[in-house]
Amino acid sequence: MTPCSDFCSGGNQHTDRLQTLGHISRRELRRAAKMAKLAGFASASMFGHYAPTHTVLSSVAARCQKYVGAHVSVQGGIENAVLNAYAASCQCFALFLKSQRKWDTPILEAKHTELFKTARNRVPSFRDTLIMPHGSYLVNLGDADEQKWSRSFEVFLDDVKRCEQLGIALYNFHPGSSLSGDRAQSLARISHAINLAHQHTTKVCLVLENTAGAGNTLGGSFEELATLIAGVRDKERVGVCLDTCHAFAYGYDISTAESFDQVLQHFDRVVGLRYLKAMHINDSKADRSSKRDRHENIGKGKLGLAPFRFIMNDARFARIPLILETPVPADASDPLAVYRAEIRLLYSLVEDEQVQQQLRQLPPLPEIVLPATVKVEAQASATSQEGVVSMDTDDMPILAVTKRQQSASRVKIKVEKAPLEASSPQDDPVSQDTTEPTPLKRRRSSRKAPS
Repeated sequence: MTPCSDFCSGGNQHTDRLQTLGHISRRELRRAAKMAKLAGFASASMFGHYAPTHTVLSSVAARCQKYVGAHVSVQGGIENAVLNAYAASCQCFALFLKSQRKWDTPILEAKHTELFKTARNRVPSFRDTLIMPHGSYLVNLGDADEQKWSRSFEVFLDDVKRCEQLGIALYNFHPGSSLSGDRAQSLARISHAINLAHQHTTKVCLVLENTAGAGNTLGGSFEELATLIAGVRDKERVGVCLDTCHAFAYGYDISTAESFDQVLQHFDRVVGLRYLKAMHINDSKADRSSKRDRHENIGKGKLGLAPFRFIMNDARFARIPLILETPVPADASDPLAVYRAEIRLLYSLVEDEQVQQQLRQLPPLPEIVLPATVKVEAQASATSQEGVVSMDTDDMPILAVTKRQQSASRVKIKVEKAPLEASSPQDDPVSQDTTEPTPLKRRRSSRKAPS
């Protein structure tokens, strides 16, 4: 097939030539035209509209060496993740490589691969080490059932191969569960899976995510993460992603700069800071040691702003992806606005006058209210949307591309600490739920954010 560069530059000429040669059906011809339109739009309208803000934030990220982004949607094609991340002001991003709720593994078509690479190459800050896909929620590499383990490994390996196909250097996944079996044997199975995946691939670093510790899930403690890494032969291709919500829910006190520093020193002694490859930046709805994986928007939950200020100013978190997985409302007119606000909020915590001067260059933004913590004043354009984002959902943002959405895509935020609401049983009907929801289907029911 002709590479994506033809779509970007040739568009209709390319499809006319294919029809003349008779190499493509009318259905494929229409799809090629659609791809040409997408590629052309990506280069002209979307990238042009968000370029000034993204340029300033890229300079800020380079200055403080903190690369903040979010988990974004691939709806409509994996290439859309790049467009969504750019539109959300991300300096790094996460994505799902396929449906995280299905066992089938459809082929990643070459045209989508090329579109992804073409879009990513337009954004120099989206380096291969600042893009980190998230693994399937169905996979359990700790399963003692051989048939089920093989099925999980097949899906796992397919994802890792997709990373290599797309030129992505990191792949993040949950270790799994012992399912009431022997934990030590389950940990050994997970390490074995990593070794096998390394044998079938050449470059991707497999990044273990710490868990909240509910039920029989593995990898909540630093000791178990160290055991997993000890069983891996190629230590250069394994790492850890620390999720702030999960660490707090498991029992690690990261609520203040002092206690967070102690936890990080403990991590260095047990695991080693050389293995810290990424962070998931989430506040927590649940109390410390609750073992409940309940993400909350930055500054609204039990953690407050102190641990995030610590992250944004400590050199040990430099040059790695810092990925938001905070809740987004299912019915938001511009879902990416929440991430724009939180990314701006996190960079505002950097204690560097040059960074703050650069942030003041950013244009005023229409208003949203991040619940309980971020108050936005009414000075938006007529197309902006006001309201409270009360979120307990895992819906990923979709591409914000319409003119109406573009005019409502700039958010001016004002941090104002507000009292936290008391948690209720309705917030978490299943306190030991170890399953994770799909972010691709939009429903109005309450769900938690991706972990």
